[in-house]
Amino acid sequence: MDRYNLDSGQLERRETEYLIFEPAEPKPNTKVWRVLSRHHGDVLGCVKWYAKWRQYCFWGRDGYNCPEGIILSSGCIRDIEDFLIQVNEEHREMLRKRRQNR
Repeated sequence: MDRYNLDSGQLERRETEYLIFEPAEPKPNTKVWRVLSRHHGDVLGCVKWYAKWRQYCFWGRDGYNCPEGIILSSGCIRDIEDFLIQVNEEHREMLRKRRQNR
């Protein structure tokens, strides 16, 4: 997966073996990505900042509630985990840089 620099302000589409992380509406201080199945193109949910946990998280298609359910393979979960680790590290680095520039 390509690295993404949150500081640059540019959202790029990223792809893994099973998933597509597609830029969605940007927020003032955080980003949002739609998560789609590469096989069907179905929207599975999104990755966005969860303030209560102070990290990016995967949100099922309906946010907290997903009555239709989502079935994810271990490969999909691994891709989501890798993506969350990456964007959370990048976000912390962006905050460190901002603090240093004050």
